[in-house]
Amino acid sequence: MNKEFNAVVEQEKPLDLRLLFFIYILRPWYLYVIGFALAGLVASFYLRYTTPIYLAKAQLLIKSPESGGQDLTQAFLLNDIADLNGTNIENELLVLKSRTLMRNVVDKLQLNIRYEIEGRVRTSETYLDSPILLDSFVIDTANQLRQIQIEEQNDGQLSLGTVKEKLGTAKYGVWFHSKFGDFLFKKGKDNVSDEGKILISFLDPTPQD
Repeated sequence: MNKEFNAVVEQEKPLDLRLLFFIYILRPWYLYVIGFALAGLVASFYLRYTTPIYLAKAQLLIKSPESGGQDLTQAFLLNDIADLNGTNIENELLVLKSRTLMRNVVDKLQLNIRYEIEGRVRTSETYLDSPILLDSFVIDTANQLRQIQIEEQNDGQLSLGTVKEKLGTAKYGVWFHSKFGDFLFKKGKDNVSDEGKILISFLDPTPQD
């Protein structure tokens, strides 16, 4: 009888929430530390080796030369797009879409050149932040050159090559002549001793007809 009474008392004993909180929440504190450390490590690797993606937008503002500089509304453009004070908007749009203008933009911004640094884990694109930049170049169309690999030597000279062969040694500010064309290099950032191999790729923005 006493045993049955004690069993009932033990079953009716209230739960100790503090004890449960300590056992299941506070006791495995090291697991939280390990989890936060792993999350921080994964986040740092992701930010370091993920290629960033940028989005750029632009708007073209059309103004009437005889309206005191007042902006044209969208409704006015839709209703009278054929002619604007003697200016043919369709012709202007054709000029903006012309291949010659787009080619000039590509050459001006050097969008046909890709600068990359070869790292231990991945090759990262640097655009114009490359330690070594092309100041000017003329490519021989007979030889299809897609990429130049550059390594700066201790004496400041540049060792040039492709994937298959070595091209020779070049200097900053001096034209380098090869069977693939002529190249003129200039310095980008001041210090390139800690950088890896510089890869310069040539892209053809002209669409195939």
